[in-house]
Amino acid sequence: MANVTGRDLDWFWRNWIYTTSRLDQAVDSVRARDDTTFLYLSNRGQMVLPVTLDLRYADGSTETRNLPVEMWSLGTRFTYRLATAKRLTSAVLDPKRIYPDSDRNNNTWKR
Repeated sequence: MANVTGRDLDWFWRNWIYTTSRLDQAVDSVRARDDTTFLYLSNRGQMVLPVTLDLRYADGSTETRNLPVEMWSLGTRFTYRLATAKRLTSAVLDPKRIYPDSDRNNNTWKR
């Protein structure tokens, strides 16, 4: 599969096939400063997967951001820098509930 896709999929096989690791991604906190919002995310389990992030703003607009699995190569905590002057009202990890997250209670942040 890696040859066809051109991507390193070791993270997938290692977690899904060879271990009993669990996934628990979380939105720890959100802070805004000037025209930038910082989303502090963590991976509290042992499994790594990409992040799908649903963002809602005070003006009623929404957007979805997809973050690559490689972000977890830096460790279990990641700060996502969102360059926007819009006021964020909520952030939801895995909004379609596709991933097998073991604790969905920490997947949402609301203002």
